[in-house]
Amino acid sequence: MTQQEIIEMATKVYGECDWHESALHHLEAFAKLVDAKATAREREACAKYVEGLTIGSTPLTVVMGAIGDAIRARGGEAT
Repeated sequence: MTQQEIIEMATKVYGECDWHESALHHLEAFAKLVDAKATAREREACAKYVEGLTIGSTPLTVVMGAIGDAIRARGGEAT
């Protein structure tokens, strides 16, 4: 997320402001935390979805479980 995008979102909440460097630093840090939390939730939802997949009536628990684990493991990668 760019600094300009963060400023645009903050402006929607706080109105027009003259964001000084310290405030921008805090807004950027907060935006990174929110983004990380949203990404983790989406990753977990994807992993759970994959783990529940079947072909016909046959659950693919072993293969899809491994894929689900791989999706979750991406949380440890730098983005």
